Order: sequence, then C-alpha cells, then structure tokens
Amino acid sequence: DRWIWAKFQQTLVEFEKALEDYRFDIAAQTVYEFTWNQFCDWYLELTKPVLSNDASTDAEKRGTRHTLINVLESLLRLLHPLMPFITDTIWQRVVPLSALKVDAGASIMVQAFPEVEAAKQDDNVLADIEWV
Repeated sequence: DRWIWAKFQQTLVEFEKALEDYRFDIAAQTVYEFTWNQFCDWYLELTKPVLSNDASTDAEKRGTRHTLINVLESLLRLLHPLMPFITDTIWQRVVPLSALKVDAGASIMVQAFPEVEAAKQDDNVLADIEWV
C-alpha cells in the first residue's frame, strides 16, 4: 500500500513538471503509464493474494480495499483535465466508497486537484518494488 501511494506521489510530481513545461504529451504519458503499468498491472495483482486469501484478516482486506479505492479516486481527479466525461462518470460511483467527503451530487470538476504529500513519498519502498 505504501508503494502505490509513493508511486502516485512520484507521478504527481512528474505530471506537474510536464504541465509547467507545457508538455501536455508527457503529462498524458505519465498518467497513462501510472494507470496501466503501476496501478492496473502491478498493484491490482499484488492485492489479489490479500483479498482472495481466507487467511488474510478483515483489517488487512479493509486496508487493501481502502487503498485501492482512494488511489483510484485520486487518480480520477488527476485524469479529469485530460478525460473529463468518463472520469466524472466513474468518480460518481467511486467517491461514496472513498475517504473524500463530498456532498451528494457533487462533481469531480469542483474537487481539489491532487497534491503531493511528502508523508507518502518513500524512496525506500519504491526501490524495494523496483527490485521485485
């Protein structure tokens, strides 16, 4: 769980740098790479043993689901400027399950853009997963 949050923080930094340089192509590629290669390919696969294992505790399963939903919710807000309609549609279904508290019927368009959180940056965990 720490790894995917650290990778998301790294993605945010790269995305914001690309926007500052007016490199919208690199910004789009950065978020695409995170979505498919990190979140979908790696993190979803790493969560399956926890979620499908009867030996996993309820707390472990809840924690994994919490991370899945909240990373997805943050990712949708990051993607929204590039893919406004589909992200809003998906976000409407995801946000009630997330930790983000919004009024019923709220739109992703008026939500805060994800911000880099120093506490979630973790070079050690990034290096550990890179080794794997």
